[in-house]
Amino acid sequence: MLPLSGEIFTELDAIRLLSGAEAVLLAAGGIYGAEGASWLGLDGSQEQVEAAARLIRGLESEPPCEA
Repeated sequence: MLPLSGEIFTELDAIRLLSGAEAVLLAAGGIYGAEGASWLGLDGSQEQVEAAARLIRGLESEPPCEA
């Protein structure tokens, strides 16, 4: 292991920054192609939650990582 300094910035932080909604991880994992899936809970005003939902839906068509 190689310790590195820096700031941790997660998907939850990105949702907060881009939409204003608070996101919490409810569940993660999966089988049969859902490996790496995440279930998120969103909290905020209706506009913030809708903005976060649009942001997340916009990522649905991203291809899986083949690395």
